Amino acid sequence: MRYEEIDALIRRFEESSLSVLEYEEDAYRVRLEQKGNGNADKTGGPSGDVRKEVAGGEPEEEPATEAEEKQAIRSPIIGTFYSAPSPDEPAFVQEGDTVKAGDVVGIVEAMKVMNEIKAPFDCRITEVQVADGAMVEVGSALFEVEPC
Repeated sequence: MRYEEIDALIRRFEESSLSVLEYEEDAYRVRLEQKGNGNADKTGGPSGDVRKEVAGGEPEEEPATEAEEKQAIRSPIIGTFYSAPSPDEPAFVQEGDTVKAGDVVGIVEAMKVMNEIKAPFDCRITEVQVADGAMVEVGSALFEVEPC
């Protein structure tokens, strides 16, 4: 599914009276959801609260409580997560490892493209959240981390 097709699907959905739309084609899945009927109100803005999920991405979350404020390195895209550059090589990182900002911590393969996942800041990997070869979605926590 190409970007243009997804964009057209979103536009048509926003103009419709549907509240939920799920579309699946081969390995791609798109889910759109909106509250209200999605039609414009008299002021020209959308009525209701519009929330979109593409490829199962997570909607905006409510503010976390102190107990939930664990930091994580998250997947920016949907795809297959790989912990190592190839099956016969060791993982990029393991629990307890300390990494610098920009260090590669994993790979997410999407549409036959290997996308390096890099640490956004200096941190220690406290927990690996995803198994090697697992499917991940946009926003999926890959690693739980503590800033250094």
